[in-house]
Amino acid sequence: INGAGIVVNLRNLSINGAFTGFVGVNFISGLALNMHNVSVFKFNSGQAIGVKFSPSTANARLMVSNSHIFSNGIGTSGAGISLFPSVGGSALAVVRDSTVEFNSNGVAALSTSGTVKATVQNSAVANNGNFGVSGSGANSIVMMVDGAAVSNNLNTGILAGGATTTIFIGNSSISGNVTGASASGGGLLRSYKNNFINGNGADGTPITGE
Repeated sequence: INGAGIVVNLRNLSINGAFTGFVGVNFISGLALNMHNVSVFKFNSGQAIGVKFSPSTANARLMVSNSHIFSNGIGTSGAGISLFPSVGGSALAVVRDSTVEFNSNGVAALSTSGTVKATVQNSAVANNGNFGVSGSGANSIVMMVDGAAVSNNLNTGILAGGATTTIFIGNSSISGNVTGASASGGGLLRSYKNNFINGNGADGTPITGE
């Protein structure tokens, strides 16, 4: 997807990488990408990604709803959903009523070249080979995790991985991860104190209240 000012709507699709694909949906430029009832799976070549949102334009919007993003990436490389603005771009993303599972990483925000604002709402981020929900990079990342089940990921369930990253967590269950929730490198975690966080190798609690 690469066109100035365009809005792209993907509905009722099954996108199969057949184990050899690199990227399922690749957003480079445009105003918005809306995905509803879409499955993206089996993109497993190199650092493969199911949905790569890398806008080169400011305030580009991503909406993923009622979708299933699974079995993308290899080991700890790649992701189910990658929020990775390129130079000059910034991302506004919502993942709602969806399942992101069995990927290398679940929902990964990287702000090396641009800011990210993201919401993960009423969704499951589970059984991923590395992190569940994560943010890191040089520019601002602000994420809201609301009503989510973040479980059984093979590293940290929710990671604020740098001084520019803040993640707010509310109404969510975090269980079965190697580490439940963690902040590193000056990253900030904020809890609304209505979460269920237990049964992890290390829960990472208490989280600073908001």
